[in-house]
Amino acid sequence: MNSLELPFDQDLPATLTGFDAAAVKHLLRMRTGVEPGLVRLRYLEYSPGERFLTMWRDDSGGPNDLFVVSAGWLGSPDEDIDVARFPADPALRVGELTGADVLAWVPYQRAVLRRVSGHPEAGTIEKYFATQNAFDTSLRAAAMQLDVPTAAVVAVDSTRRCVTQRLVAGRGFDASTAVELANDAGQMLRRLHQSSPDALPTFGPAELLAQSEPVVDLMSFAHPDLAERLEGLQRLLRLSSPELSDLVTSHGDFNVGQLVGEVTESRVTADLTLVDLDTLCLAPAALDIAAYATNVVSGRSGDVDRCLQCLREVKTGYAAGPIDGLDWYVAATLLRRCDRSLRRAKKDWRIRAERLVDATERFADSLG
Repeated sequence: MNSLELPFDQDLPATLTGFDAAAVKHLLRMRTGVEPGLVRLRYLEYSPGERFLTMWRDDSGGPNDLFVVSAGWLGSPDEDIDVARFPADPALRVGELTGADVLAWVPYQRAVLRRVSGHPEAGTIEKYFATQNAFDTSLRAAAMQLDVPTAAVVAVDSTRRCVTQRLVAGRGFDASTAVELANDAGQMLRRLHQSSPDALPTFGPAELLAQSEPVVDLMSFAHPDLAERLEGLQRLLRLSSPELSDLVTSHGDFNVGQLVGEVTESRVTADLTLVDLDTLCLAPAALDIAAYATNVVSGRSGDVDRCLQCLREVKTGYAAGPIDGLDWYVAATLLRRCDRSLRRAKKDWRIRAERLVDATERFADSLG
């Protein structure tokens, strides 16, 4: 079992239970009447003094091994603790998991299932959304005609807020292949950015900085030694924010995990498909380029070198000359990642967080 050791939150005392493995195991036993196995912390969402949720995995061998413990998230009083085991997420309408693999679950927000062989809808991906706005956004983005390959929509269930898409042939990728795929990713971005769909939201410096605010608040509380440095970075980025101009059709959350492709013995092919278009927006070209490169930075040794390699390769593939505001977008997308190691409940999250701040300061040096 693993627990989080954080400063005591006197305005949200339920964290004493929700961050402690032994207390969570006891809570699960009391709420369900079933003896859980070893529980392991997987993920954290936390606004100090306001609300939290922790996602855990129960290794007792049941089919639904993921559950969350939360307080303040569903509008309940701070002293009340909610427990939800997937797929019984009160904000989603997933139903039974028979014939499905769970690809992703963001509690109280969305879930992604893959229908497996033997199910009538095998070969599809189902995406469930907690809010009507998120559902509408996903449906609108998936239906757009883009200049890159994407997953086709095959069904829509408005009652369950579910968008079903055709499963893309090939395999997904992770950060270990980000450098190898960076040139191909740059070529794909170039085509995507030349697409011209209508009615997309704008995402620029103000929206990106807004995403870093809860990151700075959380890390300043959890790791006070970093507070001054994080707040300094936030001020610097605010003062050096570039103008919002030259907007292009952008993915909005572009990283190697959004690509699916075939693999040969020698290398990954360039025949890639772009998935997860729920954040499609109008933004400066620098946003997607910076997001791809900084996604490899998670506080490990050598991350900055990999980030620089990704930047070089993506720009080569993009083949468009200088990218306006790129240094600023690299620093800003790094700042919003500074809580990643804590949110992923890494044992060495403090060390990783310090390295992430170091990396952000390194890229922000040119902005001062």
